[in-house]
Amino acid sequence: LAQAAWAPARGKRRTSARGGVGASRAALRDRPPARGTMARYPNEIDYSPKYADAKYEYRHVTLTKEVAKDMHSISKLRRTLTEDEWRSLGVIGSRGWEHYAIHFPEPHILLFRRPLGTDPTTGQAYAASAADSAADAAGGRPAAEATGDVAPPWPRH
Repeated sequence: LAQAAWAPARGKRRTSARGGVGASRAALRDRPPARGTMARYPNEIDYSPKYADAKYEYRHVTLTKEVAKDMHSISKLRRTLTEDEWRSLGVIGSRGWEHYAIHFPEPHILLFRRPLGTDPTTGQAYAASAADSAADAAGGRPAAEATGDVAPPWPRH
């Protein structure tokens, strides 16, 4: 029988970056898990390095399977955890961290943030962050603009 037009020539195997026939073991090992696969839990609580944007510093914490079950029994994945709750699970962190979101595909990974410049011993933001808080309360505009003391840099309609 003749080979189909799409089939590779004899002796050559097709390779795929997505792990198809002939993919290398390294490609299979390094690819992200397929949708619907089981989550991978660490043997002990794992803390990521800190990372930041212009406003917050972030960190994520991966829970063990047992601790993730305890977390689920506390919040039922309907809300974020309070500081007392995540500390009761055995998560350790300096003051000022807030559990701010639940990533539903991986609920065993807690997402934390705190304002840049937060004092880790008190959990209080420094004075520069207080101005940012006032801007948040004013709808993202600096506090002076919110009160009308300063003309905004954008045209009003």
